[in-house]
Amino acid sequence: MSSFPTSASEISRPRSRPGEHPPPPATILVVESNPAAAEILVLVLATAGYQAISTATGQRALSTRAKLTPNLVVVGPSRADMRPAQLCRALRARTDAPILVLSSDIDTGTVEPVVAGGASECLLIPISARDLLTHITALLGSSHGREQAAIAV
Repeated sequence: MSSFPTSASEISRPRSRPGEHPPPPATILVVESNPAAAEILVLVLATAGYQAISTATGQRALSTRAKLTPNLVVVGPSRADMRPAQLCRALRARTDAPILVLSSDIDTGTVEPVVAGGASECLLIPISARDLLTHITALLGSSHGREQAAIAV
């Protein structure tokens, strides 16, 4: 049984104001070795209007990141080749994009190394699609705000 939601009714799409051109969809890199969980995450993200690309290993995520430049990285609970903290450190060395870690075990022994490794947030699964998208929207909004501030200076 998957720990990710599949209900499309919980998914909301980013909206633009009338007369505005919609912004290009944010690109989200999903790192998850469980094919079913990766497919569900990609489906939830795509239905919400994001461009979602999935990779099964941390090493592939690092090489994909070099070619892709995602706006956000979601690290799923299953990665066969790297621990979450190790992957976060390697990603953080290559990108300023927010890193969202999904975990089935959130205690201080799990969260502290992941956050110290560069994760922006660590969420406990299972999580509803609506809550996941709320966190993703907030992370993308905060990173977009930093980009705008850097451009304005």
